[in-house]
Amino acid sequence: MSLAHACDRQVNAALDLASDGDLVAAKRILDSLIQSGADLSDTCKINTYRTLARICIQMTDELARVQCGEELLDLTNELELYDANAWTVLFDLSSTYVRQQQYSAAEAILNRLLGLANEIPELPKRNALQADMLLALAGISRDRQQLDEAKGLLRQYAELYADVPDDHATIALGGFIALAEVAYELKDYNLAITAWERSLNISIAAHVPFPDLHADILDGYIAALRAEGFHDRAQKMQRELDRNRK
Repeated sequence: MSLAHACDRQVNAALDLASDGDLVAAKRILDSLIQSGADLSDTCKINTYRTLARICIQMTDELARVQCGEELLDLTNELELYDANAWTVLFDLSSTYVRQQQYSAAEAILNRLLGLANEIPELPKRNALQADMLLALAGISRDRQQLDEAKGLLRQYAELYADVPDDHATIALGGFIALAEVAYELKDYNLAITAWERSLNISIAAHVPFPDLHADILDGYIAALRAEGFHDRAQKMQRELDRNRK
């Protein structure tokens, strides 16, 4: 039996076990394949990688999923291959590391995923995935109080949505709000005003169904206008906000 055929049989056996719900046994088969790495063809490695991703994503126990994700990360670093299931597992792994305040480990994963996103040919998909990674990296920088770094990441995020019409940019609202907040903290009031204005326009155009969020955007916008000396504009907006709150 050829090595390629033997690999296919083992991968298919792992898939069958996973379909039956026996994820532990399925992963055990893949682990044995991975441990014989030097003897695997590139095709076998890729099939093993994709199958491991499908198994990891089904795991509900956090510890088991983390361990599976860490093995998947090793293969990702070796193969530099985009796979939707692997992406989800690794992004979840980075979120787990953030919760555990293992920021360096989380950043390493996010930067790896950001690099892989650059290889995706479809522009909308590439931009969306890049935006997710930039927003997550900016969140880590904010947690670390590295606000200048966070601002730079969020400006890259904003550029990805610069040409997207407001009524199609609802998904980007959180990123623009984050940019406005960081810019305000850094006393970059002009940038804060620009980001709050885009946030407000998206909120209005997309009919975002959260009146409290809309009011919070206006509060932030007014504060930035006042800080930059645009008192008349701030006062006019404050009157509008007060009317809406009655």
